[in-house]
Amino acid sequence: MNLRRAAVRGMVWLGIEGGATLVLSVMSLFVMGRIIGPTDFGIAALAIAVVQFAGMFSEHMLQDALIQRHDLTPEHESTAHTASIAIGVFAFALCVTAAWPLARLFNEPEFTAILIACALPLPFTGLVAVPTARLRREFHFRPLVTRTIASRMSGVIVGPVLALLGFGAWSLVIQHIGGVLVSLALVLHASPPNVKIAFRWLRFRELMAIAGPVTATGIAHMAQDRLFLALVGTVLDVRAAGFVNMAFRLAGTLKDTVMIAVNSVGMSTFARQQSDVAELRRSFEENRRFISLLAHPVFFGLFATADQIVPLVLGGAWLQLVPLMQAMALAAVFQLAVYQSEAVVVAIGRPGVATIFFALTAAAVTGAVPLLHPRSPFAALLIWIGVMVVAAPLWIAGVRRLTGWSAYTLLVPGLRGLLCAAAMAAGVLGADALALAGMGDLARLLAKMAVGAATYTLLTLVFNRPTLLHFVATLRDRKPGG
Repeated sequence: MNLRRAAVRGMVWLGIEGGATLVLSVMSLFVMGRIIGPTDFGIAALAIAVVQFAGMFSEHMLQDALIQRHDLTPEHESTAHTASIAIGVFAFALCVTAAWPLARLFNEPEFTAILIACALPLPFTGLVAVPTARLRREFHFRPLVTRTIASRMSGVIVGPVLALLGFGAWSLVIQHIGGVLVSLALVLHASPPNVKIAFRWLRFRELMAIAGPVTATGIAHMAQDRLFLALVGTVLDVRAAGFVNMAFRLAGTLKDTVMIAVNSVGMSTFARQQSDVAELRRSFEENRRFISLLAHPVFFGLFATADQIVPLVLGGAWLQLVPLMQAMALAAVFQLAVYQSEAVVVAIGRPGVATIFFALTAAAVTGAVPLLHPRSPFAALLIWIGVMVVAAPLWIAGVRRLTGWSAYTLLVPGLRGLLCAAAMAAGVLGADALALAGMGDLARLLAKMAVGAATYTLLTLVFNRPTLLHFVATLRDRKPGG
């Protein structure tokens, strides 16, 4: 296998996934956001957040451990398969038990039934843990992208139809359940488990040496996202949670998709190079440049066009969402620039460092929100972003100590792509102020997109041409310039 070519093709497929996710989310929210309103969105969002937190254990806990191991055996796979199914059943029982107390906490009686309904697919999510790990380990990202797009497409059809029929928050619940079931079916079709139901404590302990810290890190990430949403709902109200959730569903969904893609490709690549320090560093720098080339213009473009996207997609009642989307877009740029090295830390077998760091940042977020008691959704989101920014130097210092790499290696590769994307956004905003202000929202959005595409293409050809040519050459399995 040509590892570099496989990694680049993985980036392309996962880039398609990110773009399709954003487009399909916008299509769905165009109807649902206008009909349902922030309050019902908040109720359903809180329930889905709880279920996604629980589902992380059954579907994702052992995946990176399976990918990271050099000596993966059938016993490892059967143990992971059995454990994942059992965890899914336990997670469902836990959600059912917690449904009524959480409904009282949020002061929303309907929350009990909504949470139990959202949790129904949990016992089945463990079935895809091993198949997904196999696909990622072999760089077969196409089926994973297909399942994401198909599940989102089903949501585009089901969710808006139910919203139009007056199902309110339940349209989001049924949309969530349908998307999960479609995703499960497609993964099992692409990679049937073919694994025995068996469990070996020795193999489980070997896997948990990596999976334990990785899972703890995932919990910390969830705390900064999903539990943050719950805090907004309790400190402010469910309407505020509805605004924050919508920001997560638009800008945040794209951010999460890109970050997951970066970590997925990174883990699959870096795990194979963990014993070759020079090759690992070269691959990391190359990935940084490629991700910057592909992802940064998307987020800066979202920042520059949010004031048209929100009224077009959701209507005037959601205008308060514009600064939240812009803040999320800039936060995504910062995360890609600083925290892309997380996959390296896990691949070299030191996931505990990431666990400690992100647990501390999650604790800072969950403590700061009730302590500072923000008065608006935007102020709450600034707390979430502020913790991430303040903690960044500590992360860089920790990764430098683990790898021996310089700050230049960790931060500078990809800087040209970031600066080109930032200059593109500045050009779009300048053109908007000088010539586009009198247009309607749709015409203005299309004009901004055209200006942004032309500007970024020109800037890339002038200032970042080597990265573009290298990306194309690697994709075509040729030497740059050959």
